[in-house]
Amino acid sequence: MKSVCVLLGLALACTPLLGCGGVDVQREGEEPLKLLSLTPHLGETDVALDTEVVAVFSSKVVIGEEETQLNDNTFCLIDRGGNPVHGQVGFSELNQERTVVLSGLSLDPSASYEISIKGTIEGESTAAIGVEIRSSFTTGQ
Repeated sequence: MKSVCVLLGLALACTPLLGCGGVDVQREGEEPLKLLSLTPHLGETDVALDTEVVAVFSSKVVIGEEETQLNDNTFCLIDRGGNPVHGQVGFSELNQERTVVLSGLSLDPSASYEISIKGTIEGESTAAIGVEIRSSFTTGQ
């Protein structure tokens, strides 16, 4: 009976290493992509209505349609009702290919939003992040 519990515990402990849909997002021998900074910051309040969401990654990333690339499904903003807030995903002029901007957002005053970055996103020469990143903020007047 003990061995069954240990095996079950190991199986549950390994579950977070799997990506969405059971895809193995950690390629052998490659470091995972890391998120170095994200603005607006977690829990930030009084954020300007014309703000852009900016993510800086540890290595070059690719903008495209695949689940391993940055697009409006893998890097998005969600309102309090769970609806996507549409914007454009693009590279920043500074530090291109590592700094990604979600711009052209239509934000409401005094509203809560959540930034979502899927764990399937890979760097040009790195494995996927491996976990979904979520961060929330609130706009000002």
